[in-house]
Amino acid sequence: MSGIEGAEIAVGATARRIEASPGVLHRRLSARVLGSRLIPLALALTAFLVFLPALWNGFVEWDDQINLYDNPQYRGLTWPQIRWMFTSVLMGHWIPLTWLTFGLDYVLWEMKPAGYHLTSLVIFALNAPALYFVALRLLRRATQFSEGTLRLSAVAATLFFVIHPLRAESVGWATERRDVLSGLFFLLTVLMYLKAVDGDERRRGWRLAASVGMFALALVSKGSVMVLPLALVVLDFYPLCRLGWRWREWIRRSARAVWLEKIPFFVLGVAGGAITYYAQNTNAFITSLAQYPLSARPAMVLYSLWFYLAKTAVPQGLSPLYELPARVSLVDRHFLLPALGVMAITATVVALRRRWPAGPICPQSRKEGEHHCGRKE
Repeated sequence: MSGIEGAEIAVGATARRIEASPGVLHRRLSARVLGSRLIPLALALTAFLVFLPALWNGFVEWDDQINLYDNPQYRGLTWPQIRWMFTSVLMGHWIPLTWLTFGLDYVLWEMKPAGYHLTSLVIFALNAPALYFVALRLLRRATQFSEGTLRLSAVAATLFFVIHPLRAESVGWATERRDVLSGLFFLLTVLMYLKAVDGDERRRGWRLAASVGMFALALVSKGSVMVLPLALVVLDFYPLCRLGWRWREWIRRSARAVWLEKIPFFVLGVAGGAITYYAQNTNAFITSLAQYPLSARPAMVLYSLWFYLAKTAVPQGLSPLYELPARVSLVDRHFLLPALGVMAITATVVALRRRWPAGPICPQSRKEGEHHCGRKE
């Protein structure tokens, strides 16, 4: 037999015969494989081209002078520079990996701003395929979409993030290299974690180790990623459905492995938080309770949630700095309305948790302690 001439596919009680020559089947298979491989590349290229004008931004007198063009300490990759990179808390940040990339920039480009922006742009472009693969895995868990719809949805989610105007500051401002670098390792941490959960037991251990390693790299790029372990726990609830919704289910034997594997993440997160606090406090960047007492903090938290949601939905009036008023009070209309909005959205999402998105729930299976995602019948 020279090749595959046809196939018989059972559909319900009937069977259909599909005639196809070997060449047709080969072309269809190649198109699918090639298409799936081209999507991440196309997303990275799109991100690169959208922010390509950043190459002509130059340095700006907004922290760039302190971090870069008036700072000789990072210029090079010899021991004096590397020692400074791993001990400096300049401007309230301990970011040795970010400094290493700046040191490499100086070796390659000296003080030419375009080279620094090119490095940031390439790093940011790599965020796009990483986010695409994360979105693809999460959507596959959360929905019952066909493969084509899954890929289209993951592409839409990725494009929404990478070409959003809120990315302009992180990509176009040389000092904010730490944002795009930590963001890349944040996404790779989540991706490796999802692969560990979905993969076979033989590869699970090293994939979890790789995820922990990526998290460590994210922390030494920017300390604000310290909250990532909590994000992984949220994913364990939904859409991974490894933890049940009732608190008693959290202490069952089946849930212990889920908590135990988080220990390295939480240890790193706490260590990163302590170092970040030290760096911020050393530079007197910690907002004191005398300035904003504990009674003002709930208003600040709720306002921040509303602020980021609003800027994502309607990216207008963007600025590199948004200052709080001298007095913050939850009963002030400026903070009360956002607080009510956040609580209303939260209540609505909880009320519709069984119907949206696409009606996923994590019902308890017949076997004790096991959970799976599905739709409410």
